[in-house]
Amino acid sequence: MRWIQFQDAADDCHWVPVKDIHAMLIADANDVVVKFRNYTQPTEAVSDNSITITDTGNALTLGKKLADFMSRTTPGGATTLVIKASGDGI
Repeated sequence: MRWIQFQDAADDCHWVPVKDIHAMLIADANDVVVKFRNYTQPTEAVSDNSITITDTGNALTLGKKLADFMSRTTPGGATTLVIKASGDGI
């Protein structure tokens, strides 16, 4: 199973299995919104969650890299893509 690690700091990381990511949206030139299912303990059968990744001026490029990784078309060896952010709020 492939996972993506979203990270603000060493003590603020979230791992999401690629199989649970069901949509990615380019919100603007800076932001990619990743939507996924059942990340937290849902009280209902299905719960939707999202993480916004800000990459100033590069949202489309980042979205394409994420899609390549999730579809396994990215060359290279690592099994986890690490996205590091500055500030709070992943």
